[in-house]
Amino acid sequence: LDLLFADAAAGDERVLTFFGGEPLLHVGRIRRLAQRSQQRAADLGVRLRLMLVTNATLLDESAVDLLVEHAFQVAVSVDGGPAAHDVNRRFGDGRPSFEETARGIGLLLARAPDLWVRAFAVVDPANVDLWVDSVDALLELGLWDQAFNLNVHTPWSPASRARFDRAFTGVADRYI
Repeated sequence: LDLLFADAAAGDERVLTFFGGEPLLHVGRIRRLAQRSQQRAADLGVRLRLMLVTNATLLDESAVDLLVEHAFQVAVSVDGGPAAHDVNRRFGDGRPSFEETARGIGLLLARAPDLWVRAFAVVDPANVDLWVDSVDALLELGLWDQAFNLNVHTPWSPASRARFDRAFTGVADRYI
């Protein structure tokens, strides 16, 4: 927190984001840091935005209460429906994670309808053909704010790039 506020002046804005691995494994630590950072921001007259990136599998009522209490903005890592999501997002033991992710999203949206919640989805050669279906699936989950990120760390063959072009056109044709 010292670094976050080191050169902060009254009227400035700072953003503290919890991400990496699964932050909700550390709810107590997040609560303490949220409280301390909000107090420090208030003391300095600085606007503070708290953000959390999660796969939503560990969201429960207590975690949602924390997010509401501290007015977090929440990004959920979800790549669409089960077929698109589970191709790359499995639990450590190999089980698919979509159902638990969808459960967490449902709980979050039901208990905290006023929170800013965005879907962070990844498009890569393994799920690019499902891109249009992914947008639809996220809308069905109640996620209207969607950010699709291109996986640039995996090889895209000429054939997968052609599939990307078709999928991109399909999304554009349906939603633009």
